[in-house]
Amino acid sequence: MNRIIEASVHFIDVVASRGIPATITLILALGLCRWVLHRQIKRQEKLSDELKLRWTNIVKNTSYLVLVISLVLIWAPQIQTFALSLTAFAVAIVIATKELILCFSGTILRMSSRPFSIGDIIESGDYLGYVVDQNFLTTTLKELEPDFYSATGKTLVIPNSLFLSAGITNHSFIRPYMIHSFNIYLEPNARQVNVYHNLLSTILEEYWDTFQQENPKFLTQIRGKRLIQQDALPKVRFTTNDGAKHKFVVTFPCRAEARLEQEQAILKRLFATEIQ
Repeated sequence: MNRIIEASVHFIDVVASRGIPATITLILALGLCRWVLHRQIKRQEKLSDELKLRWTNIVKNTSYLVLVISLVLIWAPQIQTFALSLTAFAVAIVIATKELILCFSGTILRMSSRPFSIGDIIESGDYLGYVVDQNFLTTTLKELEPDFYSATGKTLVIPNSLFLSAGITNHSFIRPYMIHSFNIYLEPNARQVNVYHNLLSTILEEYWDTFQQENPKFLTQIRGKRLIQQDALPKVRFTTNDGAKHKFVVTFPCRAEARLEQEQAILKRLFATEIQ
């Protein structure tokens, strides 16, 4: 007990004499650097909003990393002396900080595998949205509605520990393009299955010809990502659902921002055609 009291007194003395001034100076210096860099990023008119957001995020996380490392270096001797007298509390500290440790572990996994970056559309567990911010504990998403990929207006802040237990689906792996899919449900009619299938195939073939002319680098990018080219081509598949309705699954490549527009164009053309 006496050793704990002596260590505590020594720790407080050192904090008052050296630790606090150094810490305050460090925080002020990092805050100033971060403010200057943010102003410089905002003034860069040639950078897109997405790149500005990404660089702002990098500056923020780098400043946090420098702060943590610097604080450890400043306080390491004092913490070591104090901690030697508090070994009995080590297990309690680990238990109390379990979630924080899991979040840091998820961050390490994310940084090492780089499954996504700012601006990507990702899906993990029950969450789907645009990545707008990342830090050492959480990832912030602008939520998307799963059926139409339209914004809900909500912001999701998910702990990075989720990435340890749930897979990550990156819908923007071939950004600025994506492979979009949607379903069409029709009442059962065996005579019209081939008619609808052929009509959808024709619509997709014409769409593909136009898409290649407007996006000549798409196939080159697909090969650069080591993806199977056949998987990126427009296609339509026929099946049935649990309600015995006919189901057509339409898949096609598009620019991420135009996915809903192209989907609506295909649907309008399909149902504008008179089926005998």
